[in-house]
Amino acid sequence: MAVTMSQFEDLIKTTMVDCPLPSVADMLCSADVDNFDLMVDFIRTHYTKEQIEEGVAEFHTRVEFIQTVFGSKESE
Repeated sequence: MAVTMSQFEDLIKTTMVDCPLPSVADMLCSADVDNFDLMVDFIRTHYTKEQIEEGVAEFHTRVEFIQTVFGSKESE
């Protein structure tokens, strides 16, 4: 299920009142082809370089775990 532009705008408005942000890894997991650029812009705007680096590393760990559990397409 893709995140809509309306939902993305609501998230931006919500974060402007200093609500806790989801992790960078969670943001990357929710990105898809239609909203990837928006998500990346949001991440660059709202997270520090260290948070982004840690979030990308966590995202890669999640992807590796899913590939381990369900098998990667390369093995087919």
